[in-house]
Amino acid sequence: MDMRIRHIKLVAVEGDCKGEEIKLDHLTPEVANYLRLAFEWNLESRTGMLDKPLNQKLVADLRDAGNVLIDLGIFRSKYDKRTEWILTDDDEAAVAAAEQEFDDKQ
Repeated sequence: MDMRIRHIKLVAVEGDCKGEEIKLDHLTPEVANYLRLAFEWNLESRTGMLDKPLNQKLVADLRDAGNVLIDLGIFRSKYDKRTEWILTDDDEAAVAAAEQEFDDKQ
């Protein structure tokens, strides 16, 4: 059985590309890594701790992960890297069905 998450999209919620979507057939390790680093960066940036050496490594890792997505053709440019993305299901019917199934179990 294929355990990959399928038919998903990245939705830009803040930044240069706000409102744009990037559709993906499945979640790749590169996209997962970028999203993990971006979430960690968001947490760190809201605490004001990005000036510490350990956190500068996070900034560099996030930059490099974004460059990998550009190289893979998922991101188009640095503007995609400067955007805050969320991962969501691309099949709205599947989302509604999953929510109904969850509600039915409550």
